[in-house]
Amino acid sequence: SSNEVERRMMAEVDRTLSSPERRTVPKGTRLLSQGDRVERIWIVLDGSVQLTRTVDGRVFVFHERTAGRVVGLLAMARNEPAYFDTTAATDLTVVSLTLEDLDMALRSNPVLEAHFMTVVLRSLARRHLRSVELRIEVDRLNRDLARDRDHLARALEDLEDAQSRLVEHERMATLGQLAAGIGHELNNPIAAIQRAADFLAEDLTA
Repeated sequence: SSNEVERRMMAEVDRTLSSPERRTVPKGTRLLSQGDRVERIWIVLDGSVQLTRTVDGRVFVFHERTAGRVVGLLAMARNEPAYFDTTAATDLTVVSLTLEDLDMALRSNPVLEAHFMTVVLRSLARRHLRSVELRIEVDRLNRDLARDRDHLARALEDLEDAQSRLVEHERMATLGQLAAGIGHELNNPIAAIQRAADFLAEDLTA
């Protein structure tokens, strides 16, 4: 099991490096900061850490359950800045090793090397699976977003059609009111002319 491999790894670390100091780290403590030079690794004996990255002012959580027991190894081994902020998600018990300490221990103890590589590979495998899960989740969200966008586009088209029909109805109603008004205005002069014609006819026949 992973727990057994980690236990054996630490037993060999203690044997090879004369039981390096255990440190207690309170919850919320920053072990590594994004962009900083990494000069030591952290082996988490108890508790868990959270790996986050800040992009455009927003903090994204990448790993917590899948952070693993060895933190900072990849950046230190590649001599690159830390990619994540590493923060204690709980109170921690940790051992901190420099690259020189780790290199000496692995060279002098093949059993430790085997256990250490097993722990690291399993941690990387868990992180990879987490990345796959995140990719699947992003794909699902993109599909949901595309479906919602299509629904919104259809609703917008329906709204534009309804608006066009409403404008047409209002236009026809306005034309009807205008026609009625014109008819009324025309009827008044025609009635006056008709009455005048009647009076004139009466005068001519008198």
